Amino acid sequence: MEKNEFRVLVYIPIFCFVLFFIGVGFFWFAMTHSNGQETIIEISAIALGIVILPLALFIWSFLTMWPCVKFSIEGIEKTLLGKKQKFIRWDEVYEIRRMNTGITEWVFFSKTSLENKSIDQCRNRKDNIFIVSTIDVEKAIKYFAPSRLSQK
Repeated sequence: MEKNEFRVLVYIPIFCFVLFFIGVGFFWFAMTHSNGQETIIEISAIALGIVILPLALFIWSFLTMWPCVKFSIEGIEKTLLGKKQKFIRWDEVYEIRRMNTGITEWVFFSKTSLENKSIDQCRNRKDNIFIVSTIDVEKAIKYFAPSRLSQK
């Protein structure tokens, strides 16, 4: 298997990163081209709406969508910036569940049943690892996952 490490999803952090820089640029433009008559409330609203909110979205998306998921013979490992966050051995995996959101399909590796759970409930659970489904991810799952999991 040539590739067994994948990002969870890259698109959202890139979008938030661009949004952050647009916000910083707009904030800089508003401060340098104003006549100096702004009130503290206006400046606070500009800072909140243009800098703080995009920065918070970026940090949230970075923590949830930037980690790497690595498949191995032992199990599935989730890392962020090289630091291990979670590890699930293959014999601990109860099910591999696929959920389609309309934009993309997500694959969840869970220690418990995810039956009748929404995608947000599944993402918030601490006992699973999720990743966006691609052709390479599916090949890695078929290569590393035990046959009892691929039948479900």
